[in-house]
Amino acid sequence: MTIIVAILLISQFPLERSLIQQIKDNIADGMLQYDTVVETTVQRSRPVILTALTAVLAFIPLTQSSFWGSMAYTLIGGTAIGTIPTLLFLPALMPLGLTSVQRK
Repeated sequence: MTIIVAILLISQFPLERSLIQQIKDNIADGMLQYDTVVETTVQRSRPVILTALTAVLAFIPLTQSSFWGSMAYTLIGGTAIGTIPTLLFLPALMPLGLTSVQRK
Protein backbone atom coordinates (compact mmCIF):
# COMPACT_ATOMS: atom_id res chain seq x y z
CA MET A 1 0.00 0.00 0.00
CA THR A 2 2.86 2.36 0.80
CA ILE A 3 4.28 1.92 -2.68
CA ILE A 4 0.96 2.84 -4.31
CA VAL A 5 0.76 6.02 -2.23
CA ALA A 6 4.36 6.83 -3.08
CA ILE A 7 3.75 6.35 -6.79
CA LEU A 8 0.79 8.71 -6.64
CA LEU A 9 2.81 11.29 -4.73
CA ILE A 10 5.74 11.29 -7.11
CA SER A 11 3.78 11.67 -10.28
CA GLN A 12 5.15 14.65 -12.11
CA PHE A 13 1.91 15.53 -13.82
CA PRO A 14 2.27 19.31 -13.48
CA LEU A 15 5.78 19.23 -14.94
CA GLU A 16 4.75 17.05 -17.84
CA ARG A 17 1.75 19.28 -18.54
CA SER A 18 3.95 22.39 -18.61
CA LEU A 19 6.34 20.68 -21.01
CA ILE A 20 3.50 19.63 -23.31
CA GLN A 21 1.87 23.05 -23.10
CA GLN A 22 5.15 24.78 -23.97
CA ILE A 23 5.53 22.56 -27.02
CA LYS A 24 1.98 23.34 -28.16
CA ASP A 25 2.52 27.08 -27.59
CA ASN A 26 5.74 27.08 -29.63
CA ILE A 27 4.03 25.26 -32.51
CA ALA A 28 1.17 27.75 -32.36
CA ASP A 29 3.77 30.54 -32.66
CA GLY A 30 4.96 29.03 -35.95
CA MET A 31 8.01 26.96 -35.00
CA LEU A 32 8.66 23.67 -36.78
CA GLN A 33 7.83 20.49 -34.85
CA TYR A 34 11.38 19.20 -34.52
CA ASP A 35 12.76 22.59 -33.55
CA THR A 36 10.07 23.21 -30.96
CA VAL A 37 10.51 19.79 -29.32
CA VAL A 38 14.27 20.24 -29.04
CA GLU A 39 14.04 23.87 -27.88
CA THR A 40 11.32 23.16 -25.33
CA THR A 41 13.18 20.17 -23.92
CA VAL A 42 16.26 22.30 -23.46
CA GLN A 43 14.24 25.14 -21.87
CA ARG A 44 12.22 22.94 -19.52
CA SER A 45 14.94 20.47 -18.47
CA ARG A 46 16.37 22.74 -15.77
CA PRO A 47 13.05 23.25 -13.93
CA VAL A 48 12.27 19.53 -14.14
CA ILE A 49 15.68 18.55 -12.77
CA LEU A 50 15.60 21.18 -10.02
CA THR A 51 12.11 20.16 -8.93
CA ALA A 52 13.09 16.50 -8.77
CA LEU A 53 16.31 17.31 -6.92
CA THR A 54 14.43 19.44 -4.41
CA ALA A 55 11.99 16.61 -3.75
CA VAL A 56 14.78 14.07 -3.35
CA LEU A 57 16.69 16.30 -0.93
CA ALA A 58 13.52 17.03 1.03
CA PHE A 59 12.91 13.33 1.65
CA ILE A 60 16.41 12.60 2.94
CA PRO A 61 15.64 13.59 6.56
CA LEU A 62 12.69 11.19 6.55
CA THR A 63 14.99 8.24 5.85
CA GLN A 64 16.20 8.37 9.48
CA SER A 65 12.69 7.66 10.77
CA SER A 66 11.76 4.07 11.52
CA PHE A 67 8.13 4.79 10.59
CA TRP A 68 8.55 6.90 7.44
CA GLY A 69 11.93 5.58 6.30
CA SER A 70 10.74 2.97 3.82
CA MET A 71 8.31 5.39 2.20
CA ALA A 72 11.03 8.06 2.00
CA TYR A 73 13.33 5.66 0.14
CA THR A 74 10.49 4.78 -2.22
CA LEU A 75 9.77 8.45 -2.89
CA ILE A 76 13.44 9.24 -3.46
CA GLY A 77 13.86 6.37 -5.91
CA GLY A 78 10.59 7.05 -7.69
CA THR A 79 11.28 10.74 -8.09
CA ALA A 80 14.81 10.17 -9.32
CA ILE A 81 13.77 7.44 -11.75
CA GLY A 82 10.56 9.22 -12.80
CA THR A 83 12.51 12.24 -13.95
CA ILE A 84 14.28 10.25 -16.67
CA PRO A 85 11.15 9.41 -18.70
CA THR A 86 9.93 12.96 -18.30
CA LEU A 87 13.10 14.32 -19.87
CA LEU A 88 13.76 11.62 -22.46
CA PHE A 89 10.65 9.74 -23.51
CA LEU A 90 8.02 12.47 -23.30
CA PRO A 91 9.81 14.83 -25.74
CA ALA A 92 10.75 11.91 -28.00
CA LEU A 93 7.14 10.70 -28.25
CA MET A 94 5.60 14.16 -28.51
CA PRO A 95 6.05 14.50 -32.32
CA LEU A 96 4.11 11.27 -32.79
CA GLY A 97 1.21 12.66 -30.81
CA LEU A 98 1.36 15.97 -32.63
CA THR A 99 1.21 14.37 -36.07
CA SER A 100 -1.83 12.29 -35.10
CA VAL A 101 -3.59 15.41 -33.79
CA GLN A 102 -2.81 17.40 -36.95
CA ARG A 103 -4.18 14.64 -39.23
CA LYS A 104 -7.67 14.86 -37.69
